Amino acid sequence: MKEEGRRATMEETYKRLTDKLRSRVDGTGESTSPYWVAVAGGPGTGKSTVAETVCDGLNKMSPDCSIVIPMDGWHIPQDRLMEEFGLEEGMQRRGAPWTFDCDLLYEQLADAKKNSKASLPMYSREISDPVPDKVMLEPHHKVVFIEGIYMLYKDDEEKKWNRLFDLWDEKWFIQCPSREDQIERLVGRSLKTWTDKKAKLWGEGRAGAQARVEFNDLKNADMVRHCNQFADEVIVTH
Repeated sequence: MKEEGRRATMEETYKRLTDKLRSRVDGTGESTSPYWVAVAGGPGTGKSTVAETVCDGLNKMSPDCSIVIPMDGWHIPQDRLMEEFGLEEGMQRRGAPWTFDCDLLYEQLADAKKNSKASLPMYSREISDPVPDKVMLEPHHKVVFIEGIYMLYKDDEEKKWNRLFDLWDEKWFIQCPSREDQIERLVGRSLKTWTDKKAKLWGEGRAGAQARVEFNDLKNADMVRHCNQFADEVIVTH
């Protein structure tokens, strides 16, 4: 496991990771099979930014050779979440492991890995629910990033998430320099999409966002904090 220290700038880190995967897209590698990279880490750590930046770098080398598939497309829809778990354990804890359809996630990703082709769901922030058939995986995608909190999560009870490890050719874990940095990022991110509906649940402004982060996001972050031990790369974003 290689840990990226803070001495390296993020630009240097992105270049190193892109160069590392270069042989997967330029035809110089031993294997021509699509290479799947899990990009995991707690909320607010920068998973999407890392995956998308490296993906963009690869696509500049070879157009449309890489794709990012976010785990958020497998959120359980709101109406079903309320029906199965209620407000406190469902909607207010949205983002926890049980609020994702892990069985469907594994089924669809395993099929996609086998066939190198799939039509997959994507989360819509407009309706706050997944929309089917919005991400198209094609055989020409040689590096596939699967990005999400629980991509390296191991559930000791049901072991549903453990199955995903069979899909990964490489595993990255993204983390913040400190818990304080992570909280600040999460509060700031929440405020950008704060709505009257959220204010009724959590309170107004920054205090409401802070309450939501402490009740939900930090709990989810703590669930996966130990998962860096399963990674080939630990990347600290700053």
